[in-house]
Amino acid sequence: MNSMIRAGKFSSMSDIVNTATVFVLGELSTEKTNSNFDYTAFVENIPDDNSARTKISIALSGYLDAELEDLAKSTHKNKSYIVRMALFRFFDFCNDPEKIKIHATDSEDKITISKKELEEMVYEVVNKVIKENK
Repeated sequence: MNSMIRAGKFSSMSDIVNTATVFVLGELSTEKTNSNFDYTAFVENIPDDNSARTKISIALSGYLDAELEDLAKSTHKNKSYIVRMALFRFFDFCNDPEKIKIHATDSEDKITISKKELEEMVYEVVNKVIKENK
């Protein structure tokens, strides 16, 4: 995260965490209408993190906090775990920005979207958050 801040891509760790959270919520927004979607499988597909953890405190908007709370209830995971998963997925995307795979209902199927499509999706979610907070 520090290298992203030093490179000027983000102004703070809070910006990175908020962006990663919106990124994951954008991915999930495509699945909200699918009644068979398994949220638990979505959040459990990350490797174990055995690295030393630094505790940070981040302020989330009311919308993001409520969405994280709903996701925590759906997946039976705590919000901290979901934020770590969001950061992992976001960093994975940053390292390979051309394609990202979204887990479909059937674990063998993958939906591949382009970076441009994902950016448009995240842009729509961010605009929604801004409108709701005005």
